[in-house]
Amino acid sequence: MKQFTVFDELNNDFLELNNELNNEINLITDLLHENDNSTWRRLYIKSVFSNIDAHLSFMKAHIAKVGDIDHLGLSAEEEERIFGKKSGTKRNKPKRVTPFKENIFFALELYSQINYAFISLDRQSSEWRNMGTAIEIRNRITHPSRSSDIGVSKSELDICKNAYSDFYSTVFEIHKANVIALNNLSNSLSKQIGIK
Repeated sequence: MKQFTVFDELNNDFLELNNELNNEINLITDLLHENDNSTWRRLYIKSVFSNIDAHLSFMKAHIAKVGDIDHLGLSAEEEERIFGKKSGTKRNKPKRVTPFKENIFFALELYSQINYAFISLDRQSSEWRNMGTAIEIRNRITHPSRSSDIGVSKSELDICKNAYSDFYSTVFEIHKANVIALNNLSNSLSKQIGIK
């Protein structure tokens, strides 16, 4: 039962964080509709990527709480890069920071596997190339070196909106596949023990 309590705490904390971040995105979206300008666009993009980052942190925490991640087939280097530790060792800081796009792929693929969804991401698809472009925009406005770096055009905003939508579509597909897998398992077990 302790395992479920840990997941409940993790889920509840994430839901609270997610609600707050969604409220922020909704507020900025309203402000954009009232007065579309580069400042609101920049704040929208930063908020969107904060939300994506929170989801990635939740997914990795969920993966780590599952415990036995050996079946995921990670090398020690991949495990250390993702979780900041090697199996059976105390938590160490990772040797290098995982690039954001790689972090997204790893978190989604591993989260998919532990949720029996087994969704394969096509890293060459237009959606994921778009995510790469959105991340470049996010990096430029988050770490500006010139005044021109903080400007965000309407087309750049649209790229980031599409990347956000694609990310959540993938998360939705993972959860949808998980529900189907659990229903199939439940039906199979019910037949085995004679429950209709």
